[in-house]
Amino acid sequence: MSDTIADDAYAFLRAHLSGRIRFDGERIEIRVAPGPDGSLVASVMVAMLRAVDVVLELPDDSDDGMQVQVTLEQIEESGPHGALCESQVIVEYLEQLQPQPALMPADPFAAAKVRELCTYIDLHLELVARELYGPAFFGRSADEATNARVRAQLARNISAFQRLARFAPYVAGEDFTLADCCAFVSLPLVAMATKTVLGTDMLADAGVDWKGYLKVVAARPSAQRVEADRKAAIAARSKKD
Repeated sequence: MSDTIADDAYAFLRAHLSGRIRFDGERIEIRVAPGPDGSLVASVMVAMLRAVDVVLELPDDSDDGMQVQVTLEQIEESGPHGALCESQVIVEYLEQLQPQPALMPADPFAAAKVRELCTYIDLHLELVARELYGPAFFGRSADEATNARVRAQLARNISAFQRLARFAPYVAGEDFTLADCCAFVSLPLVAMATKTVLGTDMLADAGVDWKGYLKVVAARPSAQRVEADRKAAIAARSKKD
């Protein structure tokens, strides 16, 4: 495979991290994450590891999708308790492991509202906007039917998000919580993807001052460290390429 084809394929994979895996005549919904070494990491059943013919379909088996025959290998578990996947699971584990400073309210209902925001941002904003990442960030051709569907879905979901979010000044209220860890990463992606592909920043158009919110979060030392680490990782990858 030429470098250009490989780069295009990897860009497509990064833009379509939800799909299906086919093995032994079965199809299972799956989410994958690109590893630092270029591999794909996913949570799979043990039966998949034993299958001979395994095909990854991203986002599906249509003509516009990608089908790749893959070899599954079990990765070594790390840490005292083993390995974890899914960001929300990981951050809640870390919160229990090191509860101070607290990122979840002590009050059960307030904590549930934080989880509600995390879930809503991840599933109903970022995951919907992710369908635009191909043309927005990786040079793929835009699909008008997909654009229309995403625009309509996001319009409804952003309206509902505004009823949940408080921005006072943080997304769940006065205190910085796990919901801000989601919003700080995802809101700019939703805004940039819709602006690039649909021609309008759907968050700003709906009255969500995400830029002002980002300035509040960016003033925190922890956010500044995240941003510095992100830039360092990009620079390291550029040197490697």
